[in-house]
Amino acid sequence: YNVQGQLLRILVQEEKALGKYSATWNGLDANGRRVPAGIYFYRLKVGAAILSKRLVALE
Repeated sequence: YNVQGQLLRILVQEEKALGKYSATWNGLDANGRRVPAGIYFYRLKVGAAILSKRLVALE
Protein backbone atom coordinates (compact mmCIF):
# COMPACT_ATOMS: atom_id res chain seq x y z
CA TYR A 1 0.00 0.00 0.00
CA ASN A 2 1.14 3.56 -0.55
CA VAL A 3 0.73 6.32 2.04
CA GLN A 4 -2.71 7.15 0.58
CA GLY A 5 -3.83 3.59 1.40
CA GLN A 6 -3.99 2.45 -2.23
CA LEU A 7 -3.21 -1.21 -2.81
CA LEU A 8 -0.23 -1.40 -5.16
CA ARG A 9 0.24 -5.13 -5.57
CA ILE A 10 -0.56 -8.51 -4.06
CA LEU A 11 2.51 -10.75 -3.90
CA VAL A 12 0.94 -13.97 -2.59
CA GLN A 13 -2.72 -14.81 -2.17
CA GLU A 14 -3.10 -18.49 -1.53
CA GLU A 15 -3.47 -21.02 1.26
CA LYS A 16 -0.14 -22.47 2.38
CA ALA A 17 0.68 -25.50 4.52
CA LEU A 18 2.37 -24.85 7.84
CA GLY A 19 6.01 -23.87 7.32
CA LYS A 20 8.40 -21.00 6.63
CA TYR A 21 7.89 -18.88 3.54
CA SER A 22 9.24 -15.65 2.10
CA ALA A 23 8.12 -13.17 -0.52
CA THR A 24 10.22 -10.52 -2.22
CA TRP A 25 8.80 -7.32 -3.70
CA ASN A 26 10.73 -6.02 -6.70
CA GLY A 27 9.36 -2.48 -6.39
CA LEU A 28 6.81 -2.83 -9.19
CA ASP A 29 3.08 -2.20 -8.90
CA ALA A 30 0.40 -4.54 -10.28
CA ASN A 31 0.80 -2.93 -13.74
CA GLY A 32 4.55 -3.55 -13.85
CA ARG A 33 5.50 0.08 -13.18
CA ARG A 34 8.31 0.90 -10.76
CA VAL A 35 7.01 2.82 -7.76
CA PRO A 36 8.89 5.96 -6.68
CA ALA A 37 11.13 6.02 -3.62
CA GLY A 38 9.11 6.59 -0.48
CA ILE A 39 7.23 5.01 2.40
CA TYR A 40 5.02 1.98 1.80
CA PHE A 41 3.15 -0.49 3.95
CA TYR A 42 2.81 -4.23 3.70
CA ARG A 43 0.21 -6.49 5.27
CA LEU A 44 0.59 -10.13 6.22
CA LYS A 45 -2.49 -12.16 7.03
CA VAL A 46 -2.16 -15.57 8.69
CA GLY A 47 -5.48 -17.10 9.60
CA ALA A 48 -7.37 -14.41 11.53
CA ALA A 49 -4.18 -12.53 12.48
CA ILE A 50 -3.12 -9.49 10.42
CA LEU A 51 0.27 -7.79 10.72
CA SER A 52 0.94 -4.42 9.06
CA LYS A 53 4.40 -2.85 8.87
CA ARG A 54 6.08 0.11 7.19
CA LEU A 55 8.93 -0.12 4.70
CA VAL A 56 11.04 2.49 2.94
CA ALA A 57 11.79 2.03 -0.76
CA LEU A 58 15.03 3.81 -1.64
CA GLU A 59 14.99 3.39 -5.41
